Amino acid sequence: MFLATSSLFGHDLAVSKAGGDLFADPRLSGLYEAMAGLPEADDKPFECTGTEEEVRSAIQAARQHGTGLPALATCLRHPAVQAARPLDVVLKDWGQDDLLPEELNARVRRAAHLLRSLGTGPPPRHPHQENAG
Repeated sequence: MFLATSSLFGHDLAVSKAGGDLFADPRLSGLYEAMAGLPEADDKPFECTGTEEEVRSAIQAARQHGTGLPALATCLRHPAVQAARPLDVVLKDWGQDDLLPEELNARVRRAAHLLRSLGTGPPPRHPHQENAG
């Protein structure tokens, strides 16, 4: 979700929604490598990340955010990622009915659950914190 949000809607929005920069967390490098289908990586952790081509193109698009991408360093050096088509070209190949809103929401929830299980994102909020002022 962070990768897609950053690539499509801007890095600042992705950081604000995730509560931190998930490209700066080197513990996540294996996750990005698996999502991109790199041969050295583990199996793709879940299907809600898009196709390998979409992920590789999104990783290439993330390069525009400059340095400080330790979670993407291995991916950005890999020939399969370097050869990825531009993200806007890949997305033009989508059919309008490929992903219904309900399916997208389900995929986002699965991705968020996995990221939380890896210890990423903002700390949980407590009811008393919301009323503090």
